[in-house]
Amino acid sequence: MTAARRGGAPPPGAPGEDGRATGAAFTAGRRRSRASTLGPVSVRAATREDLPALARMNQRLIEDEGSRNPMLLVELERRFRGWLDAGWQADLFFEAEQCVGYALYQRRVHEYNANLPEIYLRQFFIDRGHRGRRVGTSAFLLLRQHRFSEPCKVVVEVLASNARGQGFWARLGFCPHVYGLELDLGTPPSEPRARALG
Repeated sequence: MTAARRGGAPPPGAPGEDGRATGAAFTAGRRRSRASTLGPVSVRAATREDLPALARMNQRLIEDEGSRNPMLLVELERRFRGWLDAGWQADLFFEAEQCVGYALYQRRVHEYNANLPEIYLRQFFIDRGHRGRRVGTSAFLLLRQHRFSEPCKVVVEVLASNARGQGFWARLGFCPHVYGLELDLGTPPSEPRARALG
């Protein structure tokens, strides 16, 4: 499921389609850590050795949510490397030792309350064959328990066309906050049809 989409294709760490970059809760030097578990699902910090797998899952996320992102696999891997270098955090989810998904997020300062940390959960993905069995719910609860355990605000963004993703986040307690609208000025506006007078 998508956790964030803003349109465009910004460079790693810049505001745009999926987020922004500032400081982070867990530095790249602490990537390798013991896995935390919840039932059959476990989570561990991703390392640069995981970049190919992260890029492949990112590609499937783009396909599943119907994103307009045209990036190729090699570009997705390069973008992921840039995020990790910029301090973003990536975690892998496992079920029975099989990697079934990932999350990409960043800690930043809340816009209106400097004392309230904000977690921007840019991407959250559970692979197709593992959905519908609460694997995603367990994965997010693991993040809450082991990554977002202090008081904070978690922000996700979901494509308007991704009804399944919206329902998933709503079941976890997320509420709508902002509706993003687009107007393509590169396309001439359609002319209103004249009404025939009788």
